[in-house]
Amino acid sequence: MNEIIKHMLNSDKFEPMDILPVLKPLSKPHYSYGVVQTLLDDDALMYQMIRISRTVNIYGYHQSYIDSISKHIEMCKQINSSQYGIPCTIGITYRAWVEAEDAGYDLTEPPIKGSEAWNYEIGLFEDRINAIKASIDAANTEHNCDIRIGNINFETERWRTLQADGSYSDEEYQQRMTDCYDIFVTTTKTLLPFTDIAWYGRGLIYWGKGFNMLMHPHWTGNEITDFLSPYFYEVGCVDETRYLLNQNHKMAIERGIGIIPYIALGCGYARQTGINASWDWLWDYNLDYSYEIGKRVANIDRIKSVVLYPQMLDYRVESWAKHFTAYVLGNLE
Repeated sequence: MNEIIKHMLNSDKFEPMDILPVLKPLSKPHYSYGVVQTLLDDDALMYQMIRISRTVNIYGYHQSYIDSISKHIEMCKQINSSQYGIPCTIGITYRAWVEAEDAGYDLTEPPIKGSEAWNYEIGLFEDRINAIKASIDAANTEHNCDIRIGNINFETERWRTLQADGSYSDEEYQQRMTDCYDIFVTTTKTLLPFTDIAWYGRGLIYWGKGFNMLMHPHWTGNEITDFLSPYFYEVGCVDETRYLLNQNHKMAIERGIGIIPYIALGCGYARQTGINASWDWLWDYNLDYSYEIGKRVANIDRIKSVVLYPQMLDYRVESWAKHFTAYVLGNLE
């Protein structure tokens, strides 16, 4: 990475808008795990993030975010008509199997197909997606454009194949897990047939110390899956990140599917010798590592898009903007 640019990014006087307007758009859509209030309150900053990432993002379970979509669709139209690059699309973040519990249903174990909890959760999901579609259709009509939903990323860490005591859940339990996940996929494919589906954590992860690796325990491996969605939250540990990316790429090739990775910039699981990794919101590692993963993502054909976690410009990650800049420069090299 250019040393002059690194010096500028590491300056105490660096502000995101100093450089975002001159960055070229990314080569693949980069969705965000939701949207931070800072972007909703700053149209100029929002415009630049949409322009670079080629995405606008909403929480599927907060009406206030859905209500703001018209203005952002108008920005997408302006960007698509005046800028080169891939078309802008909309990303939805949705927490699966949360609403039924909030309504009082017991989700300690995966609910049985067709149960009251099942019908409540899926019925509410259908209502939310139809409401989102209606809002987007109205905005597209208002602005005479056709900005589409390109990605929905699901998050749930409720049930596990590998339990805390080291034992594995039985076959019946895992089948109910699979059913609970697959109903969201089949419902999405019906309501949003041209939308890519990422389900957080599907792929290989590090487990414990060293290079120990296993399939994410919140996934049985038998679900309907068009994309692996592994997370790369150790970008500052360059050897571990390279190996994990290579192994997930290999798994995707073996399964004949694509990859939509989750990537953390300027934060993540900072490893320390001899102990398990712990999350660090202020992990300001060498910018070269963000540059490198940006470059690798661009050069792996099976990676169709990316989900950035945490949300773009999250206030908890003080160095996010400069690491994102480094990532973009690497992606476009």
